[in-house]
Amino acid sequence: MRLMAIKPAFLIAFSFFALSLLFSCDTGSKINQVMEKADRTKARSDLKMIVDTANMWKAMKGHYPKSLEVMISGVDSDGNKVVSIEIGQDPWGNAYQYKIVDEVPVATSLGKDGKAGGTGQDADLVHPDPEEEGY
Repeated sequence: MRLMAIKPAFLIAFSFFALSLLFSCDTGSKINQVMEKADRTKARSDLKMIVDTANMWKAMKGHYPKSLEVMISGVDSDGNKVVSIEIGQDPWGNAYQYKIVDEVPVATSLGKDGKAGGTGQDADLVHPDPEEEGY
């Protein structure tokens, strides 16, 4: 019995076919899911950094900074240099929010849509998480 030689052109065509099946439309949605998760992870990290900076400020000055802008400047109301933070907008191009709630610093991202509430990518992110921290 004679073995048939497989021609390089057939191998190339078969490889492209196999790869197209492997990287079908479903792969695109998986890439989007990974990117969305990365955005939310980055936002959570930024929120933690904001709260950590506020806590350092309190340890140095005895009170929390009044605003995120004050933390970014790193200068207190007396003109003294304190701790500063370098932070821009959230991954969706929206400003982070910072406030003191029951004497606890709270940082928020309003999610992809930039509006309060929402689900999925539009859901707000808060640090510390009120459901985990119990405040």
